[in-house]
Amino acid sequence: MPFSPESHRTLLLEKFHKVCEEHDKHQIALAAGSLGVSITFAKQIIDNPSSPVHPYLLYISWTLWGISLIASLAAFQFVRLSYERAIDQLDVDPDGEERLGGIWDGLTRASNWTSSLTLIVGIITFIIFASLNIGGKRGNQSETESKDKSQTVIPFTINPEARHQNARPSSSETETTKAETDLI
Repeated sequence: MPFSPESHRTLLLEKFHKVCEEHDKHQIALAAGSLGVSITFAKQIIDNPSSPVHPYLLYISWTLWGISLIASLAAFQFVRLSYERAIDQLDVDPDGEERLGGIWDGLTRASNWTSSLTLIVGIITFIIFASLNIGGKRGNQSETESKDKSQTVIPFTINPEARHQNARPSSSETETTKAETDLI
């Protein structure tokens, strides 16, 4: 037996509300979890947490996730107010032309979009920060260290004549120098 348009609409509305509830729960869990993971990352994975590369990216991602959480919580309040307004509208004027839920419906939609977009941009920003601090930072340090090592001047050499030009040898080095001199 095929669905009647009314029963099909009712089924779609039920599914729609269930999907919206699940989406909101997952969005809050993702934003809060992202904050937790990023804090752990900042403390334990970065080689030197006091001087990460481009730390402003981490601060931006934290800010975006905070905005995402606030927007999600605001959406819960706005949807409640939207339903209250829609019920009042239907009680007073069931055929009214005003948008059901009034301004609260628009604020709910805006909050949901804000929450989703800030969560996504926050994740992208954190991925960039993490890639710069895991791969890029270590790569830059090894290049810098190799450049520094190739340009380092060693003040003491095995050549006794060069040693006297650079610094005074210690007593143990003097003994080594005498033994080396005897061999020459």
